[in-house]
Amino acid sequence: MCRLILHSGKFSSPVQFYIDRCKYAFHHPKKDRIDMEMFYKDMVQSSCDDKKRAFVFKIGRQLEHFPFEYEPNRSDHFLSIAFSRQDYISFKSRIFPLVGQGR
Repeated sequence: MCRLILHSGKFSSPVQFYIDRCKYAFHHPKKDRIDMEMFYKDMVQSSCDDKKRAFVFKIGRQLEHFPFEYEPNRSDHFLSIAFSRQDYISFKSRIFPLVGQGR
């Protein structure tokens, strides 16, 4: 199990990983459901936090549906995907190397 969390912690969602992107659906209070895709090539400053079992990254541009919750130029704004122990091990060995390749 893994969940994507905006820096504010206001929104979270289950995440699916593919060879070039991850997909998730947010249940936004004002817009109901928002289906989103984030391509690895758009992720910057990505890292794995072993202590928190999380993948942390930034997208270098404003997020269309979250313009006030995420500001890419702020150093304290980031996105984080938190994992269960087993899923984190799998992500780190299978998916994280693909992120660095900018697919």
